[in-house]
Amino acid sequence: MDAENEMMVYCPILKKEIYDGHCYDIVHCGYGEYKKDLCPEITDWNAAIATCAKCGKN
Repeated sequence: MDAENEMMVYCPILKKEIYDGHCYDIVHCGYGEYKKDLCPEITDWNAAIATCAKCGKN
């Protein structure tokens, strides 16, 4: 899917609107399904996983 067809969602980790595909990547990196270097802006993965679990966007 290209970026123009993606929705924007608020990311409480990054504190800004991001593409829902990037949100999906962050979630899957956090759970070890993707390599964490895909999302170098995340520095605390334990906090990210906890935040994603509560957020429920993806």
